[in-house]
Amino acid sequence: MCKSPVLVQNQSSEKIVAIMGATGTGKSKLSIDLATYFSPSEIINSDKIQFYRGLDILTNKMPMEERRGIPHHLIDEYDSINGELTAVYFRSLAGTKVSEIWSRNGLPILVGGSNSFIHAFLAKSFSADPTYSLDVGTEVSAELGYDCCFLWV
Repeated sequence: MCKSPVLVQNQSSEKIVAIMGATGTGKSKLSIDLATYFSPSEIINSDKIQFYRGLDILTNKMPMEERRGIPHHLIDEYDSINGELTAVYFRSLAGTKVSEIWSRNGLPILVGGSNSFIHAFLAKSFSADPTYSLDVGTEVSAELGYDCCFLWV
């Protein structure tokens, strides 16, 4: 288990859009509209259930034909037989995808209803160890490691 926080260096020119909200509020459609307007953009899923293969109907995954050719990442990439997807693993996966998108001069759009995953990824410091405290009584830093635009729908 991690005994110290994982730090992220703040990127000066790179931006991230984070769309959060409850189920059925239009996050996916908004992400497609934004990605189309702010091209080139790519969408990174942060809904922990959509990571799992085979749960298309249960999670209301956006069909390929509705994605308008916008690249989507971290969907159907995890088998439940491998165990539960953790915030630490998500932080690593999302960080890699964001770096790849930036290398293509794209705008990463983080979309989903798993707010704990979004917060764990965007926080400058994060520890999955419940005995480690960044501030009194907290595990996740309120300070962000990225320049973000948050949209709550």
